[in-house]
Amino acid sequence: MGNGGIRECEVLCCFALAVLSWVTDAAFTGPQDTSALRGTTATLYCRNPDYTGPGLTQWSEGVTFANEGGVFGSNAKYDNFGVITSSSTPTTQLDLQISNVQVSDEGTYECEITPNSAAATLKAEIEGNVDAVTIDGDSSGKPVILRATVESVLRCTARGFRPAVNLEWYKNDVHITTGVSEDAPTDNGDGTFDSSGTLTFTPTRQDNEAILECRTTGQMVAPAKTVSVTLNVQYVPVVSVRYDNKVITCSSDANPLATSHKIILNGTNIVKEFTTSRGSHPFTPVDGCTVISCNATNTVGTGTATFPEEICPGYVEPTTKAPSKSPATTKSPPAATNSGAVVGAVVGVFITGIIICGLTIFCWMRKRRERQKPTRGQSTTGRDWKGYFKPDRQHHVELQRSESDMVAASSKDNQPNGKCSEMILIEKFSVPAVLDMLLIQTCLVNALDFAI
Repeated sequence: MGNGGIRECEVLCCFALAVLSWVTDAAFTGPQDTSALRGTTATLYCRNPDYTGPGLTQWSEGVTFANEGGVFGSNAKYDNFGVITSSSTPTTQLDLQISNVQVSDEGTYECEITPNSAAATLKAEIEGNVDAVTIDGDSSGKPVILRATVESVLRCTARGFRPAVNLEWYKNDVHITTGVSEDAPTDNGDGTFDSSGTLTFTPTRQDNEAILECRTTGQMVAPAKTVSVTLNVQYVPVVSVRYDNKVITCSSDANPLATSHKIILNGTNIVKEFTTSRGSHPFTPVDGCTVISCNATNTVGTGTATFPEEICPGYVEPTTKAPSKSPATTKSPPAATNSGAVVGAVVGVFITGIIICGLTIFCWMRKRRERQKPTRGQSTTGRDWKGYFKPDRQHHVELQRSESDMVAASSKDNQPNGKCSEMILIEKFSVPAVLDMLLIQTCLVNALDFAI
């Protein structure tokens, strides 16, 4: 066999061993870390259905103390240990069972069923007890009595647990995370621990009758222990005063209940006293305006309320609110504009209008002049090629003479005729020029109107 064949055999052998190892590992069930309550039974499982021997089937804790034949040796620790095997030979099952688990049974145990082995740790848990919640070191009160707005320190202690537990606080099933502190566990020397923690809490009157809980946490199998208290939050009376149908009504909300109520006019005139939580007194103002107030007192303090309006003769009580109507829609005031921007826009529009008019006039005049430009050989008498009137010499002399006569007549009268002035103005300017000026004036006026 060549080197290539030997290499292929080596690869196949390695692959076969890997598959065999995977199959064996897949079939093997080793023990898992286990926690058990003290006094109960715990089982550490160890099984390999594919095991056919020969090999080892045993449990050890540093040294072997059990095999398929059972527990052996003189170590008293294993007196409550036993093994559970299968009926097959050799056995494919070697479970370790510990009855009446004690703290002394804790340890790390290894099981081997050839060719596999695995180790697991056994721990014993002990349920302790949680003391009643104390308030500032005093546990005599139940429910716990607190004072609204006054900071208090509540303490919770859990005793005799294994392993040591942590403490959590809840109010009406809501986890509290602020104001919580916990002391280091105390070792009792018998394998158990005490844990203690505090809650620094400033209640409000809304916390009255709330349920406060202290819960243990940190054990695997032992159920959490809980101690709960109902808070008795005491607070100064909260007073309300009303005036309806010429009757003053005074009431209070307090814990403990207010034992004294007073309806007072103008701060000093006590018109009625009562002990219940609600009382009334008829009142009609006669002279001047009156300030109405009410006081309520309990063991915590005194609360006061004053009616928001002075009651004067002819006082009109607020009417019952009519069904609300859809609010009237009002136009929002126009947003303030920037005056500079407005002026700039007007000027820009005005200039644009002037440019457009200028271009229009320019194009119109150019087209008109081109239309009236004389051809070669055409008489130049009349209008010239630019469109202006061009009189011949004779007409020119007559025109000058007429102008002189008109000017002389005007000087003689010293009262010029308006029509004559207009005629003179028109005579001094050609008709096309006048039309051009009128067109420019009209265009500028329109542009200004558009801008405004």
